[in-house]
Amino acid sequence: MSVLELKGEVHDMIAQVHDKELLQKIKSFISSLASEGKAYPDGLSRQQYEVLLSTANKSKSEKELVDVETAHKLFDKWKER
Repeated sequence: MSVLELKGEVHDMIAQVHDKELLQKIKSFISSLASEGKAYPDGLSRQQYEVLLSTANKSKSEKELVDVETAHKLFDKWKER
């Protein structure tokens, strides 16, 4: 079974869950697995990844948006820190 097929099965299983508390537990469990294996994109640390997600979630205003090329440059500069 391929990774894509496994992801699809997991997604389908999660889609069947309608209990908010259970979904929170599943989310926490998956997060803990990711932090153990340091499974974050582009070699980011857990802290960097959480800051990235937090910042993305805070950006609600269209005036704060930048084009993809600029975003890549800013991200590369940020990763160098």
